[in-house]
Amino acid sequence: AAVIKAYKKQDPALVDAVYSGVPASLVGREQVIEVGPMSGKSNVVYWLERRGMDATDDFGELVFNLIESDLLSKTDNDCKNDFHNVCDLDDVLLNRFEIAWER
Repeated sequence: AAVIKAYKKQDPALVDAVYSGVPASLVGREQVIEVGPMSGKSNVVYWLERRGMDATDDFGELVFNLIESDLLSKTDNDCKNDFHNVCDLDDVLLNRFEIAWER
């Protein structure tokens, strides 16, 4: 969350100072936020925003690009329109996102 706050302030020096022994910009890099199974909500939302994914239609584009690249497959009934306006991603990710662990 600290790196995200620094990015939102648009302060590259502050971004470099967070969680870094060597500022990334000194070696021609930048701080990177990746997501995985243990990622927090703010990291997931930020990761999606940085990639311009703010609507379910964007996921449809991603999925069908993967299909066209033969990295995913589809049935004859699958289409991009299946992803059109499915939900409000901001509402789902910011207000209703919850991880349930099986015990």
